[in-house]
Amino acid sequence: MKLAEIVRSIDGALAGETASPPESPWLAWLTLVLMRQRARQAWHRRIVETLPPRREQGHGRVPGQPGWRFRFHGNGCCLTGPGGELVDVDWHDDEAAIIDPWFFAARIASIRARDLPERRLWHWLPHRAALIAAIPDLRIAGIVEYPRGEHVFRLCDELEQRVARVVAVEFAAPAVAARWLAALGDRDTPPVRAAHHRWLSDRASTGTHAYKMLPTAARILPPDELLRVCETVMAGSIDAGAGQAVAELRVRFDPRAVPLVRRLFARVTTAELPFPAYQCLAFLLEHDPQTPDIRQRFIEFASVEVAAGFLGNPFLGRYAILALRHLPALALDLVRRALRSTTPAAVSDIATMLAAIGQPWCHRELAAALAQRADDTELAQANRLDPARALRELDRGERRVALALRQAYPPEWAG
Repeated sequence: MKLAEIVRSIDGALAGETASPPESPWLAWLTLVLMRQRARQAWHRRIVETLPPRREQGHGRVPGQPGWRFRFHGNGCCLTGPGGELVDVDWHDDEAAIIDPWFFAARIASIRARDLPERRLWHWLPHRAALIAAIPDLRIAGIVEYPRGEHVFRLCDELEQRVARVVAVEFAAPAVAARWLAALGDRDTPPVRAAHHRWLSDRASTGTHAYKMLPTAARILPPDELLRVCETVMAGSIDAGAGQAVAELRVRFDPRAVPLVRRLFARVTTAELPFPAYQCLAFLLEHDPQTPDIRQRFIEFASVEVAAGFLGNPFLGRYAILALRHLPALALDLVRRALRSTTPAAVSDIATMLAAIGQPWCHRELAAALAQRADDTELAQANRLDPARALRELDRGERRVALALRQAYPPEWAG
């Protein structure tokens, strides 16, 4: 998609006409939603200017905005609305024209079911990371510009000039919605779906985008195409993209993936980042536990105290959970190591899981670790959680694991 195309489509829709639509409605909606984000950031700046000085009050209710709350952080401020909308902006410039991709994606996720532009964008790109991974396409088209560095960006002048008119559009009106759907080429037809699949496959197969784009590709692509994409990624570098490919195949299991994961796992060593190894071990323990040497290789990776690229091993808590599920003879030692880890993520993972399991042995282990690490915030928080609340802290898959482990182990289990 080119800048001239999207400008022509926007101008036509604003004038009540339908020009030749762009071929990538997902990028067209991304552009339009970024224009709406730009206006929301200007509103955010006006609101922040009315707040009490941060040195006096770091968080609280927003004056004159019922249901809205504010929280200052670092170089910015996050506003949270009564419906859950998150408007988070750092102070990059006086006009609030600079957009942070992570803050943008978080806001869209928080309002993805509300208005037509955000709903349609989420239909095509239903994941925060995919929204971020698609922005470089807009850079190539000249739609966004990077005034400094490779992270934050701004809209080009041609689109800045049209923000106010786009924000004034009443997308809730059926006739208006239909006009914009037509103007941006948003049609549920085989050619449009095929083009979207090709675009997703291409981006998800590319090393620089694979990690961010694979979750969306897994939701949308047909199984055969997803397997092909994952195979391509897993045959390349041992990186976050390869790990994410295995993670998606864990959830959407296909027997044809087993030899692909085995081949990747044969290449993985403790010298690489730990994510691919963890995902391979989880996949194989879940779907192919007869893999040769799986127990010994699990011990090898779970024994690492300082993983490549980290100050500790952030996967130690997850390894403890895997052991509870599949290798119970190794589990108690790993649970105790993870609870006493100096890596907060490792402590949080296993401590929250134990609180959710809620058996007496879980509370015994939490209390014993807390007695040695009284200043550990993650341990203290988990120790205060009742099982029902701890379950709410977990995602759906983790909740199933916690409930299964609650039944699998006797109340006073001791290894």
